[in-house]
Amino acid sequence: MPCLVFIRWRRRLAVNNKTSTKKTMSESKIGLYYPNGQMLTIDQIRRKNAPPVEVSPIPIPTQRSLDQWTQHLSEMQRMRDEVLPLPSSIDIKHAAHEPVFYALFGDIHAGGDKVDYVRVKDEVQAVKETDGAFAFMLGDVMDNFFFNPAQHEDIININEQALYSRKVLDELKGKLMAGWAGNHELWSSRDGLTMYHDFVERYGAHYLEGLVHVGLTVGDSLFHVFGAHQFGGHSIYNAAHPEHRMQREEGDGGDIFIGAHTHHKAVNRQTVKGVGGGREVLYISLGAYKSSDSFARKLGHSPLTPSEMGGVGLIFYPDDKRVDAHWDIQEGIKAFKKL
Repeated sequence: MPCLVFIRWRRRLAVNNKTSTKKTMSESKIGLYYPNGQMLTIDQIRRKNAPPVEVSPIPIPTQRSLDQWTQHLSEMQRMRDEVLPLPSSIDIKHAAHEPVFYALFGDIHAGGDKVDYVRVKDEVQAVKETDGAFAFMLGDVMDNFFFNPAQHEDIININEQALYSRKVLDELKGKLMAGWAGNHELWSSRDGLTMYHDFVERYGAHYLEGLVHVGLTVGDSLFHVFGAHQFGGHSIYNAAHPEHRMQREEGDGGDIFIGAHTHHKAVNRQTVKGVGGGREVLYISLGAYKSSDSFARKLGHSPLTPSEMGGVGLIFYPDDKRVDAHWDIQEGIKAFKKL
């Protein structure tokens, strides 16, 4: 039988390695002792005899069938498309029978050390102040590097780059028809929102990713324009090779193919054979507004000259489905104003 025992004893304390009787401590220990030497303390007895824990009913996860999962995921897809729609084709119509001008901007790389910021401002202002002038933005407005050593070359941080980029786009409000996200901006989506999260509401322009067909109508002329920030392929002989490949693989029947990303400027015009004979096709690779950085130098690229940099200007005519390409945006605007 266990027995309840009260034990009292006195313990001497050692002070400075000497036995002292100046201070004693009375300690009491009450517990339940068993013949086999086992002992339960008062706390252990209380815990052992405590009332059971009451837990609310644990909900059992609902088991969904394949049909239910399919319905749920399809609804989530629909809701996500409503939040940020990514069209593969858009239409823009200029009803007046007057020529229109389009400035094609790409690869500004705001924040970079070797960016021609004066040229950016001058070209944006020229578009803003010209009646009948509009713009497409083909991506990489921000430099937005996320890896060393390239990020150390940026002269402003990512938040400042976003603020500057917004000022550029704000100047084009009402003129900007569509903007493609570039790979540099999309890097920032890894950490949350990008500068494009309110693009549609802020500028009344289409937000685009990847290859998109633009049906551009000017008067009675319909131009089939295909654009992407980046498309596959490269060539040491033709800087517009990705745009030629775009036409062969994705844009049969297109009139104009526009790309950026490579920083190699090119304007090619040639005939393409098809049913009913040949037709003219225009291939455009945009130059960058940044002349160089450590990444380009590592690949052995020399700095871009001013003529290799910047966007391209296009004049669309309303009645005979004709388009003139101008190597420099401001030169194109000057020609446009003379019409």
